[in-house]
Amino acid sequence: MALLRKAFTLVELLVVIAIIGILIALLLPAVQAAREAARRSQCTNNLKQMGLALHNYHDVHKIFPRCSYTTTPCGVWEGWSAHTMILPFVEQQAVYDTVKGLCQTATGTAATQCWRCGTDCNNWYMSIRRTRISGFICPSDGSTVFGADTGNNNYVVSTGATRGWDGDCRYQNGIFSRDCERRISDIKDGTTNTIMLAEQRIGDNDNAKYTPGDTVRGIPRVGPYELPSEAEVAQYGANCLAQITNHHSHAGREWCSGLGWQTWFNTIAPPNWKFPTCQECVGCGWGDSNGVIPARSYHPGGANHALGDASVRFISETVDTKTYQYLGTRAGGETVGQF
Repeated sequence: MALLRKAFTLVELLVVIAIIGILIALLLPAVQAAREAARRSQCTNNLKQMGLALHNYHDVHKIFPRCSYTTTPCGVWEGWSAHTMILPFVEQQAVYDTVKGLCQTATGTAATQCWRCGTDCNNWYMSIRRTRISGFICPSDGSTVFGADTGNNNYVVSTGATRGWDGDCRYQNGIFSRDCERRISDIKDGTTNTIMLAEQRIGDNDNAKYTPGDTVRGIPRVGPYELPSEAEVAQYGANCLAQITNHHSHAGREWCSGLGWQTWFNTIAPPNWKFPTCQECVGCGWGDSNGVIPARSYHPGGANHALGDASVRFISETVDTKTYQYLGTRAGGETVGQF
């Protein structure tokens, strides 16, 4: 009597493989979405901790830090960031002490008078800027593309709805500025209605090609210094796009640098702006220039923002431009609805 052997036919095997393939195709987006939700949650927490750190700094010093600090004889482009000032409040006291100690050794001046990385400080400044601080990195971005320069940064303080870098405090309408220190009492629009922090993309370190977040140089201003109209913002963006070959690709390379597209941004244009980040200076190698420096993220549809009360909101990239500008000003008296 012959034995009967059970086995799959070729057709049945192919059907099973096809079903498995379909299931994987259906499940993969859900898995990716779940991972992005977890990354976005961690990013939200990072912003929350930075917002609280800024408030703790204010409790101690009775002011918020500037977005950049300059001391003689160093230039403004060599300055330290607000991130440097809040290091003790994000569990980085040792790094903060190193900044003070090395600067004092290099210059022979009191540490409180040395918050810049002048020529004599370049060697030790190199070691500081390579210090990776996980709380300054969004997990949705976070890749290191600068070789040894691993002190990257995804979070930027808001200078408001102004192209401000030139140091004129009269026109710097955000919580942070280069030459003015603000207090909570200066936020007359209310801390829940004023942006304090947002996200930015880290550059790809490739000047041969443009990617969103790279900074295009040499774009003259269109419209007023602060609160330009939506049409003026769009025209500026179009002018910027036309000069896209003259750009830099090292945004977010250094958390210790007090420059635009390193540690501060403005609310002139909405998050994930369709046009490039732009600055007016033609030959600047860094962000020591007026310009339009928007928030950017890898999160679909917008970017996380920390408000002046340290709460975190996700603001859509389709937000009304004027509403977003109003959210950037600390004392404009504007009415802001849902955003």
